[in-house]
Amino acid sequence: MDSTAVDLLDGRTLAQLGSADTAGIGNGNLGRVAWSADGGTLFAGGRYVDGGDCPVLRWSKAGLGARGRPLRATTNTVMALHPLPDGGLVIGAADGIFVLGPASPGAEPEPRWSSPLAVADFRGQLHDKGLRLSATGDRVAFGYGQGGGRPALFDLGTRALTLDPSAEALADLALPDEGRAAPDQAHPDGRKCLVTDWEDNTEPRLAGRPLKLMPYEPARSLVLIPPGSPGGLGFLLGTEWRLRAYTVAGRERWQQPVPGTVWALNVTRDGRYAVAGYADGTLRWHRLTDGAEVLALYPAPSQSGDPPGTQPRWVLWTPLGHYAASAGGEDLIGWHVNRGPDQAPDFFGASRLRERFNRPDVIARVLESADPAAALRLADAARGTAPAAETGARGITFLLPPVLRLLSHGLTVVADGTRVDCTYKADSDAAPVLRVEARLDGRPLPLLLDRRELEADGGRRVVGQLRVLAPPGPGVLSLVPFSELGAGEAVLLPIPWSGDADWRKPRLYGLTVGVGAYPPQIAQPLRFAAADADAVAAELRAQAGGLYREVQVRPLTDAAAGRTAILEGLHWLELEVGQRDVAVVFLAGHGLKDHYGAYYYLCVDGDPAAPHHSAIKGGDIAEYLRRIQGKVVLMLDTCYSGVLLGDTRAALNSLPDLDRFANELADADTGVVVFSSSSGVQLSREDAAWGHGAFTCALLEAIRDGRADFSRLGFVTLAELECYLADRVKALTEGRQHPTVTKPKAVTDYRMFRVGRRSG
Repeated sequence: MDSTAVDLLDGRTLAQLGSADTAGIGNGNLGRVAWSADGGTLFAGGRYVDGGDCPVLRWSKAGLGARGRPLRATTNTVMALHPLPDGGLVIGAADGIFVLGPASPGAEPEPRWSSPLAVADFRGQLHDKGLRLSATGDRVAFGYGQGGGRPALFDLGTRALTLDPSAEALADLALPDEGRAAPDQAHPDGRKCLVTDWEDNTEPRLAGRPLKLMPYEPARSLVLIPPGSPGGLGFLLGTEWRLRAYTVAGRERWQQPVPGTVWALNVTRDGRYAVAGYADGTLRWHRLTDGAEVLALYPAPSQSGDPPGTQPRWVLWTPLGHYAASAGGEDLIGWHVNRGPDQAPDFFGASRLRERFNRPDVIARVLESADPAAALRLADAARGTAPAAETGARGITFLLPPVLRLLSHGLTVVADGTRVDCTYKADSDAAPVLRVEARLDGRPLPLLLDRRELEADGGRRVVGQLRVLAPPGPGVLSLVPFSELGAGEAVLLPIPWSGDADWRKPRLYGLTVGVGAYPPQIAQPLRFAAADADAVAAELRAQAGGLYREVQVRPLTDAAAGRTAILEGLHWLELEVGQRDVAVVFLAGHGLKDHYGAYYYLCVDGDPAAPHHSAIKGGDIAEYLRRIQGKVVLMLDTCYSGVLLGDTRAALNSLPDLDRFANELADADTGVVVFSSSSGVQLSREDAAWGHGAFTCALLEAIRDGRADFSRLGFVTLAELECYLADRVKALTEGRQHPTVTKPKAVTDYRMFRVGRRSG
């Protein structure tokens, strides 16, 4: 049973020496204790709550002295305390890790460092601050902050996450019915209260009779189920450990173990699903018939280092492992593979198995079918493919790429850069290790030495040595192992630099493509795509003499933007762009996808009915870009409606998944920075008032007018460009279009454009 008593015992005899002063501490517990490094101060924390915080208490004289002011670092349960040699304290809590410095005389400890848990906080999202649901559960509104703060709306249909949604967007979403004693404005159809004493209580009651829970199992959330739902269910109860379903009479019909406390609950008005908000920051859809989970959403909150206006990342997945993700959101989940009790486990981000498990078409069918396996069969049938032999976690180790570990490395500064010597070990469960590639800041780096010292198990266990030469300047080296199953997780190695700055200016290369003059019998013409490409080309040319010693641009618009010309332009970049150079590729026009979800750019001579041999396949674009030696930035403004004429549903279904394509390009083994004009399957917009598409209009303002130069240094960096585009496009389109930026992990911020027409 919870207790706030803190007793001190003799370490040898266990005789009680006394108790810390806990007068007035009347809730929770103080089950985590530690002494300071010098033994003079006792710290204690746990589930004790005061003023919305879970403070750590402290006492002088090793716990027998006066109680000091509480240390307020966390709002959630204190899980661990660890003293530091200098008198500081590490607090491990359910919502993150917090480090306090030592207390100086007459002053309180100062926060030194923190790593908050990157999850939505569903605590307090009850009553009129509860989850809001559409009738079928395809839209859910929630808050990132405790009590519903920082509201957001997720739409499964468009796969769009909207921050601070409008009242109009929430108008048809319903709050949970918790059985209010009388109907009120928030619950006009609320029924008379059925369940009492449930909120933060271990003894909830139905009509005065206790509902049986496990000992010390507190209830946290409640929702009544609409009359006529399957199985005669009356209500759901969310607790610390279970999601429980009861009949109207109070008989438990089913219970499900849960990944964390069920802080928030709602049910769909069609009586098919419950949606629960959990302590791990996920929202999960459960069938009401048996409580089985069918779908989960992790909406990652924005981080402190994200540029303002950045679109939050998210990932949706089924229990079988099939998923859909925002740009940059794939590796928010992945496969955790245990290697036995005496070895560290391995983690494989979901992107490592993208070809098999990235299935937005499966996700789109889950709520309709109420069964992830059935949704997979329906999606495979729509593709015209046979079901995969293995699904979910079964046999997953035989699908995984290699794992690379650095055994040692050395850095040597030489006249022309930094020489890096590495000894590595690569292991593969399924197929021989083919090679290890090196990349600097995401771009290919030639190997000066590539020697295998040991091979075993048919090439599945390799120890080898690599040597590369990084050019002058700091950077991040990526080492990526490959097998026939694809690329493994990259090992990142920062390369410091203390020498002189690289005096040699890079060259800038641009390929700008815009197609609007499509044959009207093939696709809807676009008014400004060609003008967009020409305007971007002009701005790139204007960069000569600033950051770049030379600028070469190849614009291709309308009749000149045929399939052969575009592929030749990509090949031109592959041949010309050097290791210190920068390449910008801009594509405006129609994009589409095939029934496998693969991206295509519709060139002027392309046919959307036969994209495989007439349009530019995204895989071909990626292959050209990955071979370019220098930095590569791709800008996509290709998600316009009307690529297929006549059938509106077919036109919508053909819209490209820019998020998926961006994730493919930003992989460590491709290393491209991708700016997308819109997220998910949102439409891009153009308007005569702008004379351009919304994305290009904002891009030109950022560069030509210098509006993205927030630092006022005469330059626009990648991060500044990302920030400006996010806010400006949203404003231009009144929140209907949200651009995204996807970057490889190894790519750091760098200056992209000079503004103000300054030469130097």
